[in-house]
Amino acid sequence: MNDNGIVEITFHGRGGQTAITASQLLAQLAFEKGFKDAIAIPIIGAERRGAPIQAFTKISRNKPIKTYESVVNPDYIMIFDTSLLEIPRVKETIKEGVTLLINNAKPINFSLFPKT
Repeated sequence: MNDNGIVEITFHGRGGQTAITASQLLAQLAFEKGFKDAIAIPIIGAERRGAPIQAFTKISRNKPIKTYESVVNPDYIMIFDTSLLEIPRVKETIKEGVTLLINNAKPINFSLFPKT
């Protein structure tokens, strides 16, 4: 949670894996459960099915959210495909103190993670 009480979540997925939908559903659920404000920020370009995509969710329990830029220092990161850990821009978002949720049925190769 940053200084203004906003929890920021980054979603990394591939086109067609519903990362953008998950971001939107989380924002809607947070608002319906009594959070003061919640927004989903999809990053949609010319991506094709299977291409790496990002989406962001910001939720605030007490204050309206007044910033709509991408999340730079997320509190939580959801990774829908472990192959995304090999992409530098994905690795760069994993910093000390972040909570990772990774969708994977196999053991995770922790050497893919940056040292924190």
